[in-house]
Amino acid sequence: MTARFRAMDRVRRSEWLFWTFVIMIVALTASTIILERGYIWPLVDPGDALLYVGASMMTVGYAIRRLAIYILGNAFSNILKIKQGQTLIRSGIYGRVRHPAYTGTLILVAGIPLLFSSPIGLIPVSLAIPAVLYRIMVEERMLTERFGDEYTEYVKCTKMLVPYVF
Repeated sequence: MTARFRAMDRVRRSEWLFWTFVIMIVALTASTIILERGYIWPLVDPGDALLYVGASMMTVGYAIRRLAIYILGNAFSNILKIKQGQTLIRSGIYGRVRHPAYTGTLILVAGIPLLFSSPIGLIPVSLAIPAVLYRIMVEERMLTERFGDEYTEYVKCTKMLVPYVF
């Protein structure tokens, strides 16, 4: 088996694991919220400040993700792959973090249990972090193989998910 085929198998495994985790996390979060409350309806309590914190986090997370995807343009794909003629983008939000779309996704997902006034719902949401980190590891391996020293230098000057922190 050639290195290219092994790399594709690794990418497919990563995709399968990532989306499996996403489905599990959504199901666990919904179950946790319902079990914690003991009821399903009403979904939100307009008097609870967590509703507004959660809605704000979801809005900000979505905006960050959309901005990251917009900057990538045609280079963006839900499937891990590097397109023909793709260049390394280091401008805009990508000048601060290497994976802003994942940052946005994590912020958005963390806002869901808060929207429903269920801080305990953050427990299953925290399972998204290892799934995203695994996907980033696979993606960074692909980017290093494709862009070599250019990507290695980019890694040295940027953080993975949170500017100045991580």
